[in-house]
Amino acid sequence: MSVNASAMNGADEHTPLVRRASEAHDNIPDQREGEVKNSRERARTRLAVFCFTIVAYLYNFGTVAAQTALLEHIICNQHFQQVPHVHPDCTDDSVQRELAIVSQGELTAKLLPGLLLNLPYGILADRIGRRTVFGMSLVGILLSQGLTMFILWQADIFSPKLIWFAHAFRIIGGGEAVAVTMIFAALADVFPADARATVFAQIASAAWACQLVAPLLGAFLMLTSPWVPLLSGYALFACGSLISLYTLPETAPSKAQDSAPHLDQSTSHHPTASILVRCSAQCRLWVVLFCQYCKNIFSVKGALPLLFGFFTTTIGDSAAGFELQYVHKRYGWSYSYAAAIMTVRSAVALAVLSVFLPLCNRIAASAKGWSTNDRDIAIMRTAAAFLTIGALVLSAASTSWTAILAFIFLAFGAPLTVVGKSLLTALGPKEMAGTLLSSINTAASLGAVVAGPILAASFQHGLRKGGSWIGFPLLVIALFYASGFISVLCVRASKAADVASKHNIDDGETA
Repeated sequence: MSVNASAMNGADEHTPLVRRASEAHDNIPDQREGEVKNSRERARTRLAVFCFTIVAYLYNFGTVAAQTALLEHIICNQHFQQVPHVHPDCTDDSVQRELAIVSQGELTAKLLPGLLLNLPYGILADRIGRRTVFGMSLVGILLSQGLTMFILWQADIFSPKLIWFAHAFRIIGGGEAVAVTMIFAALADVFPADARATVFAQIASAAWACQLVAPLLGAFLMLTSPWVPLLSGYALFACGSLISLYTLPETAPSKAQDSAPHLDQSTSHHPTASILVRCSAQCRLWVVLFCQYCKNIFSVKGALPLLFGFFTTTIGDSAAGFELQYVHKRYGWSYSYAAAIMTVRSAVALAVLSVFLPLCNRIAASAKGWSTNDRDIAIMRTAAAFLTIGALVLSAASTSWTAILAFIFLAFGAPLTVVGKSLLTALGPKEMAGTLLSSINTAASLGAVVAGPILAASFQHGLRKGGSWIGFPLLVIALFYASGFISVLCVRASKAADVASKHNIDDGETA
């Protein structure tokens, strides 16, 4: 039967092999088309993330000195209006205490929506897409910053503390924390695990480059008026965010969307179902999703100490505005001069990320017995140690040159968060990348929210004590950095490597 069929088809003993080869050649165009599509998607995602990172960091770090100087001017005028026949001294302890309360309170109010809503919006992004949630975050940020500037413009009518409530608009989209989660989740969606550390480092290098340029540009624009960097920065951020939103493709894995629990259609669309019943069912769904995501995060070995490390180090990293006020008070620097001098930290951090970090990666790759996770953990431990030393030196620095040395030590801690994000996403399966990044930003947002009250209270305590006690807030930050260093020490490299290898094997078998 088979012989006759072969004869009818004119085939010989070599025919099956030839057909298989031809079938393989027929699949090559499809494979090439898929590779081109993935390449384009990666290029668009990278472009969108770079665009958003650049405009966000230029805006944040280019306006922090201007807004701090403007707040100090408003508070100083209001304070000395109540004390007639006294020459205004804006470095007065009463003015600086009120400035610390307002600025650190604003930091807490700005980041609180991201802390509370990061995970819910991460769950929502798995259902409606990362691009949609990213757009919602941009709307909330623009509305809150616009209202903040309006309150400062009408300082004769409104109290400066009202800027705290302006950030309620960040409930729409969750603010910067959710926006950053979405763009990094998009990167994790389209880039493989072995390339994420490099891509994250490139993004971080762009961020540090902006931190180097933005304060200098803001200080130059401040020579005219603090309003010049504030308004121009807002316009730049608005335009850049729209470009980033337009460029960003939808990258959410369909597997994550299909596996997410859905509301019972018979309940949600039944004509007799009341609004209360539908709301109750939706709340139960959110609780189930929240518990499921928490369970998934806690199941990843090494995740908890890494998340605690992000929490503690973010407390110190959130002190950019406070550091300006600190050096202004302790060394008598103007805000524009202080912003320019503090770019030393950004310049060194950029060199560390663009030169030293790739060099360390190459050395570790050539070393036998060192996995990618071994390398990442070693880099994180070294960076955490530099952060601790830098904060300690800055707290005790009595001269300007010692303070600059402390900023250099702090710059060598820049790789901690970059490498930490890559490590944590490598510990879990690919479909959990978005969830793990949401947990990172939740921990970071919690640290930033806690940082505001802690820095304000410790700075007031240092002002009351006087003398060298003015560096007390930096000592508190050093303690948090030290606890983050200890938490990273608790991550065992061998276990991390085994877990990562296991997930890579599973992914390969699934494919």
